[in-house]
Amino acid sequence: MNRRNFIKTLGAAGAALSGSPASARESYQWKLVMAWPKDFPPAGTNVVRMAKDIEVMSGGRIRIDVYGSGELVPGFESFDAVADGKAEMGCGVPYYWENKHNALKFCTNIPFGLNAHELIT
Repeated sequence: MNRRNFIKTLGAAGAALSGSPASARESYQWKLVMAWPKDFPPAGTNVVRMAKDIEVMSGGRIRIDVYGSGELVPGFESFDAVADGKAEMGCGVPYYWENKHNALKFCTNIPFGLNAHELIT
């Protein structure tokens, strides 16, 4: 192969690859429903801060609108809102919904209960 043709081909390939892919230009606006109010420390306030951090880290491409308990759906219906597609994300604790499936209670920790090491031993 001719060295000049190689360099021309390499330059053209580099120029083609330097443009951002279509998926990088897409933006998303998601709804997040919580089982508690937005100003409820630390659970609600941390979720609001996380949503802002994600927007900053994604360069504004991912925006998460946070809805506290009762704003979009009642607090204990946030699990159903995500399952039904009314919201893309939900935040709560699995023992709120143990009536949905008995295994959910094993995905959580009861306040002041066993720590992670005690759960696995």
